[in-house]
Amino acid sequence: MMKKAMMKKAMMNSISDILETMFYMSIEFKEIQGFMEDFSQSDEIILSSIIFKGSISGEFHIYISLESLSCMAENFMGVDYESLTEDYITGIIKEFVNMLAGSTLSSLDNGEKFQLSIPEIKRKAVFDPKEISCENNIVLLAEIDSGFIIIKTVLN
Repeated sequence: MMKKAMMKKAMMNSISDILETMFYMSIEFKEIQGFMEDFSQSDEIILSSIIFKGSISGEFHIYISLESLSCMAENFMGVDYESLTEDYITGIIKEFVNMLAGSTLSSLDNGEKFQLSIPEIKRKAVFDPKEISCENNIVLLAEIDSGFIIIKTVLN
């Protein structure tokens, strides 16, 4: 249980730092229960995942609407939406999940090296609310300027 609490705190700090400094977005963590309907009614949901292995192993998953991801890409790249290609947009979510995994795991301060997989993308993803109550999962809902992001970590 201590491992899960430490990981959750590290995730929250990393998410805030990355979104505020790299994507120039304000962030507020919310209780996930009340926002699931808003999130599920969003336009297309994109899922990016990365697997990590070390003394702690598992996966990071980021669920975000295409609209919110496009805003993130605009901020990160410093260009208007019309200038963004599909590769830029999907590259941004892969970079975000990679930064999140690296930042979170390195902040655990155990000096250990972790192996990270190559980030994966899934279009038209669906977040299953049952994932919230799973004992091995940490699920966070972050409200950003352009919508919501669900961040899930599965600890093995």
